[in-house]
Amino acid sequence: MALFNEAERVAEPAAEEAEEEVVAPTKRRGERKPLPADLPRIEVLHKLSEHELTFACGCRMHAIGEETSEQLEIVSMQIRVIKHIRKVYACRGCETAPLTTDKPAQLIERSMASSSMLATLLITKYVDGLPLHRFETVLSRHGIGIPRQTLARWVIQCDEHLQPLLNLMRERLLESPVIHCDESRAQALKEPDRDPTSKSRMWVQARARRIEKSCCSTIRPAVRR
Repeated sequence: MALFNEAERVAEPAAEEAEEEVVAPTKRRGERKPLPADLPRIEVLHKLSEHELTFACGCRMHAIGEETSEQLEIVSMQIRVIKHIRKVYACRGCETAPLTTDKPAQLIERSMASSSMLATLLITKYVDGLPLHRFETVLSRHGIGIPRQTLARWVIQCDEHLQPLLNLMRERLLESPVIHCDESRAQALKEPDRDPTSKSRMWVQARARRIEKSCCSTIRPAVRR
């Protein structure tokens, strides 16, 4: 039930601070950070209609300036269908076999999943930590019925294509004098010679970006052993 009380729990410290401010001196609010400049912007112009441009005295109004403010907007997931139409050409004067135009190569051939669909699937699972069955529910809200078994097969097929990139990242990782490791226990299904209920270990590794020389000389021998 704490999930539904998150807003109240987060707001409680702010409410207590507000009560304290009644007695304590008023603290100056920090300045709001500007929104990133690289975000696309849509300008919405607010102006008076034609019949409102006249003062009570009868004079016509003239714009002498403007005030601007920015508001962050998030567009919900948009799902659309890319329909590939391949023209077929034939010769009317001979019996040459018809020629069908090619379409761009797909990451998973003969699949309904586009590259953007697969990228979204991998991001939601591995970056946002959203299980496949929940992503299946997200798609169902848009009227798209894709079972989690199909989503899992897409993830495995993407893994096969991304293995060369993973190998390069692994080589770059091993070039670092210090490697940070984190162990997480997880349940892996269908492992050879292992019970499905047994726990496996996942090692997450990351290279150090900035390391002082004194730190390197101290840690490097321990890493080599």
